[in-house]
Amino acid sequence: MTDYKCEETSSSCSKFQSAICLHCQRRLCVEHIIEHSERNSSSDGGDELSNEVKRTLKDIKDKAQQSRAAHNNQLIELNQWREDNLKKINQIYDHELQLINLREHILLSFHHYLLMQLEEGARLPLERLKIQQNLNTGILHHIQQTLGNIQQDMKHLKWNFNQFSNSIKHSQSPSTLLPVQMPTRQDDQIMFIKQQQHQKMPKKRIQPAVPLIVRFSQINSVTENIFAIDAYVRRHSLKLVTIVNAYLTACHEKLSGDEKLAVLNTYVSVVQRYLNERETNADVLIGIQTFFYNNVFEDVEKNGIMLFLLQFFLKYKCIDYHLILNWYNGIERNDYEGFEQAQQLASPFLQSLFTSGKITTSYFYLRFFCIGS
Repeated sequence: MTDYKCEETSSSCSKFQSAICLHCQRRLCVEHIIEHSERNSSSDGGDELSNEVKRTLKDIKDKAQQSRAAHNNQLIELNQWREDNLKKINQIYDHELQLINLREHILLSFHHYLLMQLEEGARLPLERLKIQQNLNTGILHHIQQTLGNIQQDMKHLKWNFNQFSNSIKHSQSPSTLLPVQMPTRQDDQIMFIKQQQHQKMPKKRIQPAVPLIVRFSQINSVTENIFAIDAYVRRHSLKLVTIVNAYLTACHEKLSGDEKLAVLNTYVSVVQRYLNERETNADVLIGIQTFFYNNVFEDVEKNGIMLFLLQFFLKYKCIDYHLILNWYNGIERNDYEGFEQAQQLASPFLQSLFTSGKITTSYFYLRFFCIGS
């Protein structure tokens, strides 16, 4: 006999079946049909909460990912800032180190100069007077005057620079330190050694190498021109002095500043290559020296051109501060015409190293490269 009782499993129900539950497919009485409907309605609400939990979890993950991306971007920016500032610090350090070493070199040179003055102007004359047993009052007066001058100059034989320059204290661009105090009498050059008198010898002149000047003047077909320059230099065994002279003359003959700068930048690699191969750095400075000797400029232009050229070759590491000082003081061998003029033109540049102003590589002076008459 068929059982028509309610099939609810959670409890024993003896009521008759009324309908089939669409959720559990059981035949239930009216009471349990209503109960199942309410229960499953509550289950549908749980689905909505579950979906909300999932959405919230996704939002958390998305925001965490955005935070990680922002963190990584900021870390990249911080590392780039660190790299840029370390580069700047290294540039300032290298610049300041060069200036400190340069000043030490000048002080040592001044020290040797005072010793030479004492030896030649006081000790040796006194020795000769003792040997000759001749108390010449004129010589004694000269010795006394020399000693007075040396004792006066000795006040400047000390390291009187600030511990740090303003560029280091304030993280500015490389700048110079305070000036060194040196003798200022007319017979002594400011900040530099008085040169010993050498027997005058005939000086060499550089004849303009026209084929090189023509090649350096061409800023098209650069590779072909460099090969031609190299072939001409090797065929005629030319020195770097001649190469630099032709290089600068080609620049000098250009009319506009842009053309002059193009020549300088395009062919500076030629100078660097021959510098590395077989020549000394002093030949670059002597090349500049002969360039001024061979060409005509207005007086007001010369110092600006010299300043620009020294800065330009410093920038490309063809020369350095110590080499300029050695060349200026005649320490480097120099058998070519034009030294005295070039030395005078370089003097403001060297003195500017010991002032509070900055030395910057400016192409403003390109306008001074006008064709000489």
